[in-house]
Amino acid sequence: MPPLGDAKVLDRKTPQNPKFANIGPTLDTGMNMRKILEKYEGTSGPNAHRRKLDEFYVRLKPATLGRLLEPVVSSTESVYGLGKEDARSVVSSVMPGADTGGPSENNILILDVRSFEDFQQCHCYSAQYYDVTNLNKASNNFPRELYFYRGPVECDKMIVIYDEDGKSAPAIGNSFVEKGIENTYVVSGGFLGLCAACPSVLEGDMPDERTLADKIARAGLKLGSTSGSTTAGSVRGSTAGSVAGSVAGSVRSRLSVAGGAGPRPPPFARR
Repeated sequence: MPPLGDAKVLDRKTPQNPKFANIGPTLDTGMNMRKILEKYEGTSGPNAHRRKLDEFYVRLKPATLGRLLEPVVSSTESVYGLGKEDARSVVSSVMPGADTGGPSENNILILDVRSFEDFQQCHCYSAQYYDVTNLNKASNNFPRELYFYRGPVECDKMIVIYDEDGKSAPAIGNSFVEKGIENTYVVSGGFLGLCAACPSVLEGDMPDERTLADKIARAGLKLGSTSGSTTAGSVRGSTAGSVAGSVAGSVRSRLSVAGGAGPRPPPFARR
């Protein structure tokens, strides 16, 4: 007599509805194999993708910063040797609303987080030295002028940070954002990236080519051509506001900032 029913009834799998494929359990029972496999899915093999870093700031390529500073640097050099009032009038005629004090007095504040000796030897145009130990204080973490530039990521002002090789600045940039400085930008490659991509915006004694090549090799940096695309796209003729507006969409989900960017003022112009 044949057996009643299906002998493989216990081997049947429950049909899955693709509509509910992304729904997971609400009870967190701790780490298990399923969570480990989901965490490292796609991080190895020929089709591997890079895991997203916990970056709450905006990355800025050295070439992008160089092109933003180039108009002010060139206008400053063209009026070098003139009197203060003459220089002011010439720069105002070239760039309406600009000031001879440089971009750090208008739309961009650049902070050098390297050692003070390295800052004195060579630094980016209009950069200010910032002691990173101030972040460990209970109050007064930032200089007073920084609060003039603080704002949401969509605003037309930028607070740019760079270190020696771009390895310690990410943690500092995250600390800035956690303390309310949402429009924080970190230069990829740091000072070495600026030396390789845009040496014309540096002030002081730059390292020679051989020393620079050795430092880049020791840091393990792979600096490509400076004529390629940048984080903010093509920035030829761009302003700090347009760069901030173009990258705002990529970081809006990370910073949960609502609202769109409005019309941008002229380059480095005061509000």
